[in-house]
Amino acid sequence: MIKIITTADDYGLTTSMNQAMHDLFEKDALCRASAMATGEALEAGLAQIAPAYRSRLGAHLCLIEEPPVSPPEHIPTLVTDAGRLMPRWGLIRALLLGQIDPEQVAREIRAQMGRLRDLGLSIGHVDSHAHLHVWPTLAPIIRSVCLEFGVSAFRLPIESLSLSWPGALPPGRVPIALAISACARSCRRHYATPPARVTDRFLGLLHSGHMNEQVVESWLIALKRQGNDNLTVEIIFHPAYPEALPKRIRLDPQHGQYDFLAETRALERLPALLAEINAREPGPELRLDLPDTLD
Repeated sequence: MIKIITTADDYGLTTSMNQAMHDLFEKDALCRASAMATGEALEAGLAQIAPAYRSRLGAHLCLIEEPPVSPPEHIPTLVTDAGRLMPRWGLIRALLLGQIDPEQVAREIRAQMGRLRDLGLSIGHVDSHAHLHVWPTLAPIIRSVCLEFGVSAFRLPIESLSLSWPGALPPGRVPIALAISACARSCRRHYATPPARVTDRFLGLLHSGHMNEQVVESWLIALKRQGNDNLTVEIIFHPAYPEALPKRIRLDPQHGQYDFLAETRALERLPALLAEINAREPGPELRLDLPDTLD
C-alpha cells in the first residue's frame, strides 16, 4: 500500500483558505493542514473548525512577511523597522551575511509553537512558509525547538523528480524548487534522524500554487507503476476560494500567481480519482492517510 498524505499549507492566513480547508476535511480529501501562528485569521478559523479536525492541524512556521508572535523588540534581527518579519529575500540576504541571531530565531519559533499549543492544537507535524525550515543554519534550531515541544514529524521538501519531471511546469519554479530541494538534502540528517521523521517521498514543490487534477493524476499513476510498496508520500496544496481572498494576497508577488481554485478542485476530486486509478492500474493500492483509515 502507498499512503498519500495531502497537506494544505497556510491555514490561518485568510478566512478564504480556512473555509476551503474545512470543506475539504468534510469531503475526506484533506489529511492535514499546517497552521500559521502568525496568521491573522487563525483564531477565527479555530472558532469554526469542527472539533474532529483540530487534531489534523500542524505548525506552518513563519519567519517572513507576517507580524511576529514575539514582541518585535525581542527579535530585532528578524524584523523590519515596521515591526513585521522581513520579506523573504531580505531574510535570505541577512542569513547569507550572518546577520541573524540564532537565539532570536529560537525565541520566535518557540513563541509560535507555544501560541499554537495555547490555542489547543496538538501539533502533529511541522513545516514552514517558503520551506525556510530547511535553510542550513535554521534547520538545527527549528528541529531542536520542535523536539522540545514533543513534535517529531517534519516535512522534507526534496521533490521526487522521477515523478514530477518532465511535464508542464509553471515559469520560474524550476530554479526555486531545485534550490529548496538542495537545501533539504543538506538538512536531511536533522529531520530524518530519530526521533525526527519524514515521509518517504514529497511532491508539490515544482508545481506549488499551480496544482491541478491532471498533474496529480500523472503522479499517482507513476507511483502505481513504479510498484514500490509501503511508501508514505506527502503532496502539498494551497486551497482557497479565490473570490474571497483579501487584496493583499491577490496582489502579493507569489500568492497572486497561484491558481487557488484549480488546487481546491484537484483536492475535491482526489478521493474519486484514487478509486478510479486503483481500479484500472496494476500495482500497490493508493490510499489517503486519513485518521479513519490508519492501520
